[in-house]
Amino acid sequence: MTSRRASGQRGFTLIEIMVVVIMIGFIAATIMVKTGAFSKGEENLREQVRRFNVLRNLAWEQAQIEGRSIGIQIETDRYAFYSYDPLTRQWTEMGVDNDLFRSRELEAGIELDLRMENQSVELPKADEEDGGLNVNPQVLLLASGEVTPFALYARADFSDVDVELVVDPLGETELIEHDRGF
Repeated sequence: MTSRRASGQRGFTLIEIMVVVIMIGFIAATIMVKTGAFSKGEENLREQVRRFNVLRNLAWEQAQIEGRSIGIQIETDRYAFYSYDPLTRQWTEMGVDNDLFRSRELEAGIELDLRMENQSVELPKADEEDGGLNVNPQVLLLASGEVTPFALYARADFSDVDVELVVDPLGETELIEHDRGF
């Protein structure tokens, strides 16, 4: 017996099937890139900014509890916490006595940009240090509960997302992500 197709009914051609397979492959590859290596880099960048914010909050609470000013010195690739001594009128690095507030080096490829009053602040590089004699923290956490308002931008070579941490004078924070795209 021979089979006959009803008129108006036809199958898919090889070219049509190949086009569909290529489209599915392209969509799958795009999803894999978005959820693969780039997302791990983006999550790492987010984690670095979250860690900074948690430490900033802890230092801010400590400043209020102990009634002393704490400052954060931010550089392009690291940050450190300092305590102000009104008797000597000097900033002392807190990490010497307290490992929680030790100086933090950022992972290679991550760079910070500090903005205050909508203007970028020129950040010192680690090799420009003078041994801590003239420390000048850009962000102050005061015993009164006030905070220097700032926006900290973090970008990484391995991520197509920049992360921005915005802190207002009352210490309220907002984490914003900026997609740079492919």
